[in-house]
Amino acid sequence: MPTRVARGLFSRPIYIELMIKSTRIAFTATALTILVAFPLAYWISGKPPRRRAQLVFLVLIPFWALQSKGGADASPGSTVPADNQQGLQVFQINCGACHTLAAAGTDGEIGPNLDQLLGTGQKSPDVVAGNYDRVLAAVQGGIGGRMPKELVQGDQAKAVAHFVANNVSYVPTSGTATTSASPSSSSSTP
Repeated sequence: MPTRVARGLFSRPIYIELMIKSTRIAFTATALTILVAFPLAYWISGKPPRRRAQLVFLVLIPFWALQSKGGADASPGSTVPADNQQGLQVFQINCGACHTLAAAGTDGEIGPNLDQLLGTGQKSPDVVAGNYDRVLAAVQGGIGGRMPKELVQGDQAKAVAHFVANNVSYVPTSGTATTSASPSSSSSTP
């Protein structure tokens, strides 16, 4: 069984691209740590105690700034309606490495930016239903070898399609709030 899984991972170009990208990020982070963080820490350690405390404080300021911007209250999930939370989580785990979607807080580079691809018009029940069908068809059937089919299945596939269709960055309507539609489970390919 493990051999079959390994063969499946190495036979699909998308998985190979993801592994290469992940390895590149890991090596970059390691190199930056070795080239910047260790020498900086060594340099700080040779300073007098009072100056050392000031320098450590200066090093920590960016982390505090990132924490305030990236805390739990700033999570994309806090702006996503409760009925879309499962779709958000499944999307982040299974789709976010490839696809950019602002509502999910993902910035994948391999697949298309879903805000740009699907959010080309104003949000309406018909547009949301059409995007739901389009996303569900792509998740279930894949897209010409570029996107694996059935990466998520069943209710999870429907939850992802519902989440994406309802949370794409649609073109704002002038002076009115966008509507939220609940597409039916019927799927017709657009």
